[in-house]
Amino acid sequence: MMTADVSSRPFTIDPSRVGRRTIAVTTELTPRRLLAFAAGIGEWDARYSDDLRPDGLVGHPGLVESLMWAARHQPDDATDPRAIPFGVHASTDWRFERAFRVGDVITTQGEIIGVGQIPPGVISTTRYRMVDSRGVAVAVMDTRGIMRGLRTAGADRASAEVPGLPDRVVAGEPIWQTEVAVLPQAAHIYTECAAIWNPIHTERGFAREAGLPDPILHGSCTFAFSVRELMRQYLDNDAGRLRRVAGQFRSMVMLGDPITVRVVGESAAEGERVVFWETGNAQGATAIANGVLIFD
Repeated sequence: MMTADVSSRPFTIDPSRVGRRTIAVTTELTPRRLLAFAAGIGEWDARYSDDLRPDGLVGHPGLVESLMWAARHQPDDATDPRAIPFGVHASTDWRFERAFRVGDVITTQGEIIGVGQIPPGVISTTRYRMVDSRGVAVAVMDTRGIMRGLRTAGADRASAEVPGLPDRVVAGEPIWQTEVAVLPQAAHIYTECAAIWNPIHTERGFAREAGLPDPILHGSCTFAFSVRELMRQYLDNDAGRLRRVAGQFRSMVMLGDPITVRVVGESAAEGERVVFWETGNAQGATAIANGVLIFD
């Protein structure tokens, strides 16, 4: 959403970045961490918000974004820092082997698995693996970003592919939809509870300097709000049934404006159910497009 000047393009993005890794961060999933994240997205189901629950706290799936954020740094990356203002978050894809649980010790590390040229600019894909203290996979998150208006310094390169999604099924009218309130202070709450801070979401001065009309809601928060509603509707709010959720970020969500989560189609394959969804903003634009939810 930033308004960096892309007319001069004084630098390029080198595809040799593929294979580079971020720092590895180990996080203990304490009650405090799980409770805070649940509060940050307004999830009060006892599974996510009651530390006296007999079966123990479960971490909401949206926690993957918080774990990724802490591990995103690449201190030895030689990419020109002038590229940063050109970047926008394009998509996210969460895949789960099991739910997060209180007491888990999760190590998160990212690896750039693809850099390529598309008409809007340079697209980069980073895969974050999240493993427990035994080294067993809990979740994988693939996230894509676009450096708008820039060019690669060589041929497209990839070390892995993002698994394909089911063929999209769209009904004539939404099968189900719900409006979700977004508090004026939602970005501040999410920032602190999810430990994801970018001042474009909380500081008017910084947002205006970045070319935004005002602070906007984090894309990852819009995504988590959407998943929260879909899980309540389709999974009995059971994170243990969730296998995958993906979507593409499109338009901004202004603080204080509601969003609308819509299910536009459903299918089933190999014993799993698939829900196709999208989220619209109050201005009638699509905030999250081509959403897919896969569950047992």
